Amino acid sequence: MKKWIIAGITTIIVGVLALVCFLHIWAVTPVCEGYTLELGEDVSRNPFDYLEGYDFIVERIQVDASEVDLKTPGTYQVSCTHGRDVFTYKIVIQDTIAPELTIKEGDFIFLRGKQYTVYDLVESATDLSGQVDVILVQDELERMDFVYKQNGQYEVAVKATDASGNETWKQVPIIVDTPPEIRGMQVFYLGTGYEQSREILAAGVMAEDETDGDLTAAMVIDTSEVDWNTAGTYQVAYTVEDQYGFDACNYADVYVMERDDLQEEIASHRINRFDYVIDGAYNLYDSGYYEADDVEFIMEQMEPALVRVTRSGTSSTFGSGFILEITDTQIIICTNRHVVSSHKKADIYFHEGSFAEGTVIGRDSNIDIALVSVELEDISRELLDTLMTVHVDAEYWKNLGNEEHISVCMRTINEKGKVWRDRSGKMAYKENNYGHVLDVMKKRGDMTVVDMKLYHGCSGSAILDGHGNLIAMATLILREPVNGSWIKTYCGVTLTKILDFYEKTMGQPLYGRAVEF
Repeated sequence: MKKWIIAGITTIIVGVLALVCFLHIWAVTPVCEGYTLELGEDVSRNPFDYLEGYDFIVERIQVDASEVDLKTPGTYQVSCTHGRDVFTYKIVIQDTIAPELTIKEGDFIFLRGKQYTVYDLVESATDLSGQVDVILVQDELERMDFVYKQNGQYEVAVKATDASGNETWKQVPIIVDTPPEIRGMQVFYLGTGYEQSREILAAGVMAEDETDGDLTAAMVIDTSEVDWNTAGTYQVAYTVEDQYGFDACNYADVYVMERDDLQEEIASHRINRFDYVIDGAYNLYDSGYYEADDVEFIMEQMEPALVRVTRSGTSSTFGSGFILEITDTQIIICTNRHVVSSHKKADIYFHEGSFAEGTVIGRDSNIDIALVSVELEDISRELLDTLMTVHVDAEYWKNLGNEEHISVCMRTINEKGKVWRDRSGKMAYKENNYGHVLDVMKKRGDMTVVDMKLYHGCSGSAILDGHGNLIAMATLILREPVNGSWIKTYCGVTLTKILDFYEKTMGQPLYGRAVEF
């Protein structure tokens, strides 16, 4: 009996001792109440960070951190389960790190008046929270976009803010500027083969920048698209760049055409030397023709081609004349031989009243014609800019019927350039031979006859038709007896003789163009 009791007590004692040992070995204790982590840091799932005890016991404890949102600041719970015991810990996720703000590389140069946003400055703005607001701060005002109305150098602040209110600031210098401007381009009308130099293409063209000033010298003129030898429409490109890389480009239109076509453009008043650059035309100063038959209008338009002619130093002996050609060096004036007589010099009065001395370079008494030249250096640029030549269309004259009674007119001016007299009428004969009337006329041959009264002082005047074409030059009043009365016939030197005499005197056809009659 005693042995059984002793054995029982021994068993109990051993059991209790075993239980005590088990409980001692099984027991774990918390090492913390929880942790505070920075946003983005990982929550430990190592049970030794939460509990202590025998290693082989602790390492078997399961850590549950599934409730923790690592990307969102806040307070969460981590639990550790040990048998029937659950240990809980407070995990605080905080965000104290400011977002990362990266500004784009390079200089910031913006156009005045153009709207930009803060993202034109920012390369990136990142934060672990995934939420970053970027804003531009200037003069205590926050905004997303900006625009400047004045050129200059400025400094702006860029602020990046995350969801927790952490801020990153960057100061950014910017430059506000405008592109240069190119203006003053001209329109060019050119004969084939008349390539223009850079000097001519650049004449009057200005490249300017508000910041850099005059950039004309840096302007690039590109003619690579122009074929100077082939008729067509082209463009010359003008480009320039300022110190900040802003550039400007503008274009000049270039019309290349055959010379005959170019002259027709001038003669028909579609282009003129005042509005365009013209090179390669036969006669840049051509007064041209008009579609309508209007002698009053033509007399007004012809004035810049008219002159008053007096014998040098003898104002009492006078006549008229007209400008036949203007070359690079001289003005060629046509008049009667009897106006200049045998004098070597003649006084020339132009339509606006200015005066220049002319030199008689050719004369023919038989047909009563003379050419007088005035050197361009003897007149003002202002006068030259107004002068015109009479319009000569030999083909038109050639095709006129001999008795085609077209409208004709004539205007003369005085020494002050004022209108002296006007006349208008009809052409009676394009060519008529009066050699049977007076022996003195036999040398003259054919003359143009007009039904328009001539008068003293009109000798050498241009007789034009109602469209502006030169028909003849006033030369004499022929008196012939008819039935006991003297009938006056008003005669002029024919256009054929004027052009023949010009070629004989100058050694080449008028404007260098051969015309057959």
